[in-house]
Amino acid sequence: MRASRHLPAGIFDISNEINIYDGKVSIITLKNEKIGVLIQSQEIYNSMKVMFEVLWKSAKTARRS
Repeated sequence: MRASRHLPAGIFDISNEINIYDGKVSIITLKNEKIGVLIQSQEIYNSMKVMFEVLWKSAKTARRS
């Protein structure tokens, strides 16, 4: 099951995709540069997961359409 939440506009305006999984972080941009990077680091994974959890808790639950 997938859950979605939304942050208020302008709070976290990024144009890339960040994935946090299995002790890794991937960052991908599909706009101008079309580049991606995969970071395999437990320390960076843990930091990004904490940031995700803080943002997730502060975001509003998305309405189903």
